[in-house]
Amino acid sequence: MFSRLALCSALVLFVPFFQACNTPTDPKTPEYWIDRLDDDKEREDAIRKLGELKDKKGVEPLLKILKENEKARPLAAQSLGSIGDPAATSALIGVIDLEAGSGTDEATRLKQRTNERAVGALAELKAKDASDIIAKLYAKTRDQNVRLATVRAMGAIQDKKFVPMLADVIEQDDNMFMKRVAAEALGELGDPAGVPALILGMYIEKGASIYPQASFSIFQIGKDAIPALIETLDGKNAKVKKLAEDKGFIEGAVEVKIIEVLGDLKAKQAEDRLLRLFDSVKNPMSAALVRRGVALALAQIGTPRAVPLLMKNASEPASDLRQFFVDALNELSDRAALPALLASAKAGEDVEGKKAAFVAYTRLGDGRELANATALTKGKDDVSQAFAKELVRLTVAKECGENADCWIGKLKDKEPKVRDRAAYALGRLGDKKAAEPLAAALKDDNLDARYAMIWALNRVGTKAQVPALEKIYAAEKGTLYYIRVNEYLKRLIVSLKRA
Repeated sequence: MFSRLALCSALVLFVPFFQACNTPTDPKTPEYWIDRLDDDKEREDAIRKLGELKDKKGVEPLLKILKENEKARPLAAQSLGSIGDPAATSALIGVIDLEAGSGTDEATRLKQRTNERAVGALAELKAKDASDIIAKLYAKTRDQNVRLATVRAMGAIQDKKFVPMLADVIEQDDNMFMKRVAAEALGELGDPAGVPALILGMYIEKGASIYPQASFSIFQIGKDAIPALIETLDGKNAKVKKLAEDKGFIEGAVEVKIIEVLGDLKAKQAEDRLLRLFDSVKNPMSAALVRRGVALALAQIGTPRAVPLLMKNASEPASDLRQFFVDALNELSDRAALPALLASAKAGEDVEGKKAAFVAYTRLGDGRELANATALTKGKDDVSQAFAKELVRLTVAKECGENADCWIGKLKDKEPKVRDRAAYALGRLGDKKAAEPLAAALKDDNLDARYAMIWALNRVGTKAQVPALEKIYAAEKGTLYYIRVNEYLKRLIVSLKRA
């Protein structure tokens, strides 16, 4: 039997063993990295890993670093933002130094990095309590990285007090990238007060353009932007008018951009103006762009009066223009346009123009058009052979008719022409039960089929499809192959969110 002294000695010997057993050994746990925060060699990696794990157990240790370790403060702020716990808000606000200055010495640069990372973290937290300090920092800082961080944060936090500041960036700042970020922020804010600056921003160019960002932000703001857009279309926007005069814009240059956004917004109140504009621009350098834009906009709006106008122009000699006119007729979905599309498929010498018309004919027609279409495929020339490959759309239209279940099944067909025809059919039928199958099929690699599915979801989609669509968009963002068609997907997501 052990004596008391022997027992005590044994316990002392086993203390290091028990301590070793209590040391965290799994790097997938926050405890493992918290245990390494005191190690100078491992601290930076530990701070970063705690941010990546996004476990709230890391918040208190990181707040301690934020408060006590000036050198590690920027990275600690960044990781706190990644974890996303609002409990860090006050401490993050507290480390922002409005007097950081703009020097290049190490101490000043450290303060600037801390400001940048703290603002970025507050943006991730969408911390409304930080609005005042961010506005003050924006006004005071001369460091471009910090300034950019404040502009980004304004969009994330979405406080309407930021609108005048963001508008000022678009109208006055020399940095085009800063303008772009400000335009995106105004879209996230969604306040109609930002529309005038965004409209002006569509025309500001300095080695680059922010038109893509400004036009999408106007779309995000929505129908409240339409009156200002129409005012600009009518030549009553003084700032845009002066810019156009100062820069020597050609006739139609202002209208082209406004037309596109009005189409995106499905602005029915602009229909009369758009119809008049179709043939009103005489400058040959811009007339085609205006006519193309009007055709697309009227198709997006769904203007029945556009059908006779586009039928009249369906055999346009220029194939690039004909493509837009016949595509618009397909999307308007009026069977009265079928004879004009068939005539266009026979008209002129331009092969591409004929093909575009025939494709539109097969997308709009059904089994009743099969005989007329087949008659154009009997020759041995390249055009006839090309037409023959498109007949499958009419064949499947004859099979499915107005049976939504049949068309839903065709979304999985191995032939992309069948898939695009199925999507157009489902959009026209308007049956909401097609929404989920269309969203599931939208990962389609064929751009024509994908566009048709987006078109259909604009007619039958609901908010329920938004998560699936956002997942597709996020996975493909920046992928060049999808970049154009996914501009439509991006707008579809916004439309369904506010449906």
